[in-house]
Amino acid sequence: MEVTIIHNNNNELTMKISKFYNELHQKRDRKSPSWMKMYWSQFKGNVLEIGAGTLVPDKTINISDYLVAEISPVAVRILRKKGINAVVTNGENLTFKNCTFDTVACHDVIEHTPNPERFIEVVF
Repeated sequence: MEVTIIHNNNNELTMKISKFYNELHQKRDRKSPSWMKMYWSQFKGNVLEIGAGTLVPDKTINISDYLVAEISPVAVRILRKKGINAVVTNGENLTFKNCTFDTVACHDVIEHTPNPERFIEVVF
């Protein structure tokens, strides 16, 4: 399955982060911890989750549309095999129009971004 990368930020640090997460997602099959259901239950309407990795809500969560923006092409392939809409990009280079999503979420992501200030500026 071919994965299209939609960000063009190929700086060295971004590429190293992507490589790290590609290797990580190839080596493990993650199971959702129970507390994640509470996190996901807050999602409403059209949702963009940034940096979800391969942990995604199950079908019991009431979401009308769900998209994952993920830096790892490997994680995107895994998500797509699960039937999840996912794109390869990073939170610093999102190209969605304002108000496209009702909920934008990320958990345990910002400390892994090359430029946290830019990430916050783009997301908010």
